Amino acid sequence: MNVIIFDGIMGSGKTLGCSILAKHFQLRSGCSLYSNYELQGAIHFSNYEQFLDLANNKSSILCIDEGHTDLDGRNALQNTVKWFTHIIFYLRKLRTTMFFTTPNIENLDYRVRSVCNLYCRCYKDKDYFRYAMFDLQGNKFLKEYKIKQDIAKYIGAEIYDTTGIVTPIEWPNDKKTFNDFITKLKNLNNNFQQDIALSAVTPSHVPTSAVS
Repeated sequence: MNVIIFDGIMGSGKTLGCSILAKHFQLRSGCSLYSNYELQGAIHFSNYEQFLDLANNKSSILCIDEGHTDLDGRNALQNTVKWFTHIIFYLRKLRTTMFFTTPNIENLDYRVRSVCNLYCRCYKDKDYFRYAMFDLQGNKFLKEYKIKQDIAKYIGAEIYDTTGIVTPIEWPNDKKTFNDFITKLKNLNNNFQQDIALSAVTPSHVPTSAVS
């Protein structure tokens, strides 16, 4: 999975569900964790150049709260939206999964929705926050999870700042700077992949001259 989207009305538990799931996967896999809000154990993500860090990680999760502030479907022709979606299409090669929250999935640029693997519809009843999971690529319902509101709110207060205001990611001012950045990103990622491939080969399989 490379793109997961959580949507629902205000107070439905979007950021809560996103945060709990991201922390769950981080603890299970040991992956690097980034977020554009104050999430426990995550590196704060605020500038496009931080995508270079992802190219040097074995695996990463990037949580983007209020994703429509960066990827508003109404601004699809703006450079920042085009550049962000450009990078999203590299997520698999960057070994990165990106989590988005937004009040309505339709708020996000259609290019993001087109590559969404897992869609989570968030809502609540009297006692529970509920998370209905859908496989968008396979066009099928998967499962619904629920968590008691009092427990969820306690966990949420422990792992992220529920009052923080999210600011958009900073992007370059011109296309040349972005293109130079993409070249650097590709080179870093290629070097990482080559290092991984080389480390997987034991010295007995490699000529001495090749590893000296």
